Amino acid sequence: MECRKLLMNYALKLLGGRRYTAAGLEKKLNEKIKKLRIGASEDDRTSDDAALVIERLKELRLLDDPEYANLYIEDQLRSKPQGTRMLKMRMAAKGLSKEIIGRALEAAGLDEHSLARAAAAKKLKTLGRLPAQKKKEKLARFLAARGFGSRSIMEVVGSSHHDGGDSND
Repeated sequence: MECRKLLMNYALKLLGGRRYTAAGLEKKLNEKIKKLRIGASEDDRTSDDAALVIERLKELRLLDDPEYANLYIEDQLRSKPQGTRMLKMRMAAKGLSKEIIGRALEAAGLDEHSLARAAAAKKLKTLGRLPAQKKKEKLARFLAARGFGSRSIMEVVGSSHHDGGDSND
């Protein structure tokens, strides 16, 4: 019981600073258990305590993975446009399930081509007076690194000379 109370207080402190996924918070709680060596001979019981704390936080709606996924997408796209492939990879790394990721991406109604065009327009400004072919190569690599699909990349790079690139191919 003492362990659970300590873990709940720690979890609330963490959640006061920023949002967490259930998996991310559970990892932090388990690290705390190991650091404090709580129940060194009773690891299963303390892991159960961490799981119970996570469940209680979900009941209180202080931990909500679907909401986290929606806000994460919104935040990421506000800071820098990126493709759905990159978003999926980053959200999976945070411990979100494929189902939650899929629903969040569907709810966001992302238009990957528009996002790719926005990212490309911003990047083209930094490419200066490079030859058109060099710009296209750099732009394609940039978009691929941002997680855009090949179809979006081909369309955007193919039309980039109309959006600020050189018109001499």
